[in-house]
Amino acid sequence: DLDAELKGIKRPKPRKSNFKVRLPKPGAKPGRTLRMRVMNRTPRGVETRGKLGLWLSPKSIKTLSKTLIPKVWWWLPPVIWPEDEEEFVRTLKMSFRNGAKKFVLGAPWQVVFFEGQRGVNLTAGPMCNMGNPLALQVMERMGVERAIASMELGGEDFIALGKQSPVPIGAVTSGEIPVGISRVKLETAKPGRPLQSPKHEVFWYKRYGKNMWIFPNWPLDLSEQEPELEQAGYDTFITMMEQRPKEAPEPKRTSKFNWDVGLM
Repeated sequence: DLDAELKGIKRPKPRKSNFKVRLPKPGAKPGRTLRMRVMNRTPRGVETRGKLGLWLSPKSIKTLSKTLIPKVWWWLPPVIWPEDEEEFVRTLKMSFRNGAKKFVLGAPWQVVFFEGQRGVNLTAGPMCNMGNPLALQVMERMGVERAIASMELGGEDFIALGKQSPVPIGAVTSGEIPVGISRVKLETAKPGRPLQSPKHEVFWYKRYGKNMWIFPNWPLDLSEQEPELEQAGYDTFITMMEQRPKEAPEPKRTSKFNWDVGLM
């Protein structure tokens, strides 16, 4: 029946498209290289020096010195469930009152939290999945001043994006990167305990709020690629720090993710 219905539909004749892509002009050349460590807990002592990123939470705002709050890059979570939004907005307003200025978005839509807020500096974080200059141009129009490239890019894509980006751009080059974030409870596992895939690959997870962050037992390491990225225009290199559970075995390897294999 569906086949007969399809045959009755007139098919338009194919025609040549006159669409032409107009890429934005690349931004200004980067200045001094910025290195940032992103953490889930407030560090102590000398660790607070340099560029520090913290995941935004009521605890992190309350425990950090008010002299340091304006210097920290505050990372928003990639997932905010509708029923949690009001509580998150209260946390965000508390950060404003305490002088927070630099924020890294976990998703593009989160720019709405900053409408009418003056003096803030917004960065599109790696989980915004920025992978081409047109997407970056849209984010710039939405008020974003810089971006961190998607972690899923292949090496050629990283280099091309750095050369074409209309805004200052950075990359996550080391650390613990989640393979997934799930709201569904893992019935057969406990936080911090190792999980094993059918191929005997080890993973572990941590719970943040209502979400389970699942990590592979091998960290990302693109440190050898940093000079190449810097030459392509990248000015920010980020390490995602996560305390590995004691039960997890020591990593036997690191990963370059899609750098060598590229995107399908």
